Amino acid sequence: MDVSEQVAAKQRIIEACRDAEKANKAKSKFLSRMSHELRTPLNSIIAFGQLLLNFRDMNEKQTKNVNTIVRAGRHLLSLVDEVLDISKVEEGGLTLSREPVLMIDALNETIDLVQPLADKKHITLELELNEDIHSSVMADKQRLLQVLLNLITNSIKYNRENGKVSIHVNRQNSETLRTSIQDTGHGITNEDIPNAFQPFERLSAESSSEEGTGLGLPLCKRLVEAMNGRIGVKSELGKGSVFWMDLPLINNQTPTSASNNYQQPVAMS
Repeated sequence: MDVSEQVAAKQRIIEACRDAEKANKAKSKFLSRMSHELRTPLNSIIAFGQLLLNFRDMNEKQTKNVNTIVRAGRHLLSLVDEVLDISKVEEGGLTLSREPVLMIDALNETIDLVQPLADKKHITLELELNEDIHSSVMADKQRLLQVLLNLITNSIKYNRENGKVSIHVNRQNSETLRTSIQDTGHGITNEDIPNAFQPFERLSAESSSEEGTGLGLPLCKRLVEAMNGRIGVKSELGKGSVFWMDLPLINNQTPTSASNNYQQPVAMS
């Protein structure tokens, strides 16, 4: 049997894969370098904008314009930082410091940061307190906080007026702890769910005036997977969404958090 054509086809596939891998590495390197180059001028723009805001002789229109410059600069800087983080993950250059992290401490710290936004949007934050929330996971604490901050902020920003965000922590099994963030927003269609963690996909952009880069969820996915975890979403259109994250559970632990004296669920509004 003459298999020369099959062998040639297989070789073409191998070469195409190599070319694609080289192109992907070149793209990641380009994004990384460009992100570094953009950060310096952006920081200067933001800094000088903040200095201008200290001048008391500016009129209302001038102050508004300078505020627009600073706000736009910060928004662009957040985009650059997210591109840089994704590039690091794809290149394998992201360094993680994995350690035991008490989930209740990470959640309390995150809630303290997002509470002003929730108050502004009239969103109730509800943290379910149970035995599992005092469990520890193996994770990079700063990156875990980054993921939680992104997920909870999204659930607030894209929620309904006077809506609610509920946070639950439960053991899935002896090795996994799941953190779920449930909102009362507009939900995601079944067709859009597969795109939720794709870069630059803003699923609620057409129905929201909120700013966004479309990189927050893809970055969360890469960070969670880098911590040997999983992330996903369940949603029903018109009823809201649940974003969940599974991380490796540390067993045989005794909670040492100062927060472990909570006995029952508490609603924060």
